[in-house]
Amino acid sequence: MERNFKETWRKSFPVPYTKILKRDLTGKGVLVYKKTPLKIVYIYTYLIFLPLYKENEEIPQEIPGKGKEVKVKLFYEPSNPVEKFWIEFTEFDEQYNSKSVVKWIR
Repeated sequence: MERNFKETWRKSFPVPYTKILKRDLTGKGVLVYKKTPLKIVYIYTYLIFLPLYKENEEIPQEIPGKGKEVKVKLFYEPSNPVEKFWIEFTEFDEQYNSKSVVKWIR
């Protein structure tokens, strides 16, 4: 799934992340989540290091040693014909919505 994460990141964001620090932030695995009664998504969680960038003649330039850890969710929706993967920067609050949690997959 990391290959899909890297591909989706490249399509979505103009600057690269440095590295994946941790996978599966909850330790429970992948969350199978019901967004609507007919739409199910798989949610993968990551902690990545995103370096700080400065702009040099409209080109982003990484500042060595500076940046921050960012929690990222990779969504996989197999039923979506257009965009099966997307990334969000938010807390992993879906795990607390027990009505929509279908199951956890290891």
